[in-house]
Amino acid sequence: METCLLPCSFKPGDLVIDWSKGRMTVHIFDQGKDELKDQDASFRGRTSLFPEQFFVGNTSMQLFKVTVDDEGIYQCFVYDRKTDHGTDEYIHLRVEGPVKALSMEQKGDVLVCSSEGIYPQPNVSWAPPSPHKTQIGPMTDRRFSVTSSLSLDVQPPQQYSCNISTDHSWKSATYSLQPPVEISTNITIPCVDSMVPEKSLVWTFNYIQTIQLIVVRSGAEVTYTAPWRPFVEGVSERGSLSLKELSQEQEGVYVCELHTDDTTYISRTVLGHTAPGEAHSPC
Repeated sequence: METCLLPCSFKPGDLVIDWSKGRMTVHIFDQGKDELKDQDASFRGRTSLFPEQFFVGNTSMQLFKVTVDDEGIYQCFVYDRKTDHGTDEYIHLRVEGPVKALSMEQKGDVLVCSSEGIYPQPNVSWAPPSPHKTQIGPMTDRRFSVTSSLSLDVQPPQQYSCNISTDHSWKSATYSLQPPVEISTNITIPCVDSMVPEKSLVWTFNYIQTIQLIVVRSGAEVTYTAPWRPFVEGVSERGSLSLKELSQEQEGVYVCELHTDDTTYISRTVLGHTAPGEAHSPC
């Protein structure tokens, strides 16, 4: 959970500092020490001041393990015993649960885009604009989960992008359904069309609902799984997978998943024997 600083400053003096939120006591400092007997239970163990900085007028409060329930208006009231004068400041705390991750997967002929732990309620958009169903619901901590789905056409190639966003954060995923590829002894399967600032890359093979990991690349480190080492020639800068010495045992669905800071690119290719004019289902 996040920590935030609620700023407040006054002229130095013999201070009584009283932080509150509505009728709730958040933190009181009086006569050189914290006075927390009346502190609201929801803030217990989550607040601190900076006594060593009172001499420069810093009466800010640090709030730990911030939740959506902490959102609201806080009052910082400071009373100076020497001058018998009190002054207050009001701070509006707005809490956001940013879109930290987005997942996209194909289930049969339906493409599903989802995320969770978001606040406030996010927006969902698809490109190109397509009929879709979106469900947004609150989680137990008042943050939101979102699931959006659309139906895929039977015939590739296709490409769809899903974007989930709030006013200050966003994540997107682009899903490409590639035309089927005729298997041959040596072949290269593309991942993305252009260079992108890659953080990680994963290739998987799916045959009769069994998913096998082929290769993982993170930065300069590339790892090939043992069963696939005899068949992998290499992976290009753009993530294309070059395979060699293939047979019918390597027929199936190959999926590339490439991650950048804010976008995930997923490319799905069916490798097998294709009859002329044969249509391929996205299943």
